[in-house]
Amino acid sequence: MKKTILFPTDFAKPSFTALQYAISFASILNAEIQIMHCKSSNDEDTHIESMKEQFVNELQKTQTNYQFQFTFSKDPSTQIIQACTTNNPTLLIMSTHGRHPLAKWMLGSITEQVMRHTPTPVILVPCNTKQQVPNLIKVILVGIDFSLPSRQALNWAKYISKQCDGEIHILHTIESGVFQGTPFEFPSLQNLVPNAEQTILEAFKNFDSNIPIPTLSHHHVLTGIASKEMVALAEQLNAQLLVIGPHGSGGMRELLLGSTTERVVRMSPCPVFIAKNSPEF
Repeated sequence: MKKTILFPTDFAKPSFTALQYAISFASILNAEIQIMHCKSSNDEDTHIESMKEQFVNELQKTQTNYQFQFTFSKDPSTQIIQACTTNNPTLLIMSTHGRHPLAKWMLGSITEQVMRHTPTPVILVPCNTKQQVPNLIKVILVGIDFSLPSRQALNWAKYISKQCDGEIHILHTIESGVFQGTPFEFPSLQNLVPNAEQTILEAFKNFDSNIPIPTLSHHHVLTGIASKEMVALAEQLNAQLLVIGPHGSGGMRELLLGSTTERVVRMSPCPVFIAKNSPEF
């Protein structure tokens, strides 16, 4: 089965860093990169031509298989989602920032629309990451809440770890309150259940044993707000990839406050892998 990575780009400078991650994952998965650019007109753009030349040089230097796809659309997010639905790529990799001055994670941005609606597992690369782009992903942090989406996240984390001979850190956060700072806040589970942490560590074993891929793994149980704890641990571990499901068991909290996934993407110091399915290879 041919593996492909769809890489949408507007050829902004941040997308060059995202391209380097796409090249790394193309090597890990033995995949071809399909570089997609949505043009709004036939007008020539010297910036795009210059960046395209840099892209080609980087791809040829690393001997990565690639194709360019240029389309015309004033609605890039719909075009990208349609490409994912029609072509079923293995991964979608894109930068969180673009050329538009208001593209920095505003509600309704291309990145956010694609993240929410694509059926394809997506890796979002923050443009402000200070990490050197790795050839292999050696340190992976995966956040779980024991839901089906987090099992998919763990499947992907273990697959990537196996390919890279890396290590996985598995995190579950005991939420300290449903609505912090409001009259609806209540004590953490640790205060309500005396052996909550030990119970969760036992749940880790059962949850983990169903995915029998040998790898070095570490388990973490923290108390607080899931997104903040995940980002803080990623910084502490110098994680090269943070893997999460698209949604979990947050219920009303996600509806009112924005999902943990979206908050993690906004704050993460490293690329975030949103596992929309499990690897099938």
